[in-house]
Amino acid sequence: MLYPASGAHAVPLVALLFALGATIGSFLNVVIFRLPRRESLISPGSRCRSCGARLGVIDLVPVLS
Repeated sequence: MLYPASGAHAVPLVALLFALGATIGSFLNVVIFRLPRRESLISPGSRCRSCGARLGVIDLVPVLS
């Protein structure tokens, strides 16, 4: 029988769900921003909306950037 995660076992599950939600939310933000402008979701890469500079790898990590 399956029981809900509790105590210390819940921490990795919550962390995984948080990371998954942040990643999906970040991608949906790109989709919502680019599709109405008829821009590609793949190329060119993400860039600063103010100056147009390409974003680095660390800038693309949800929550950390």
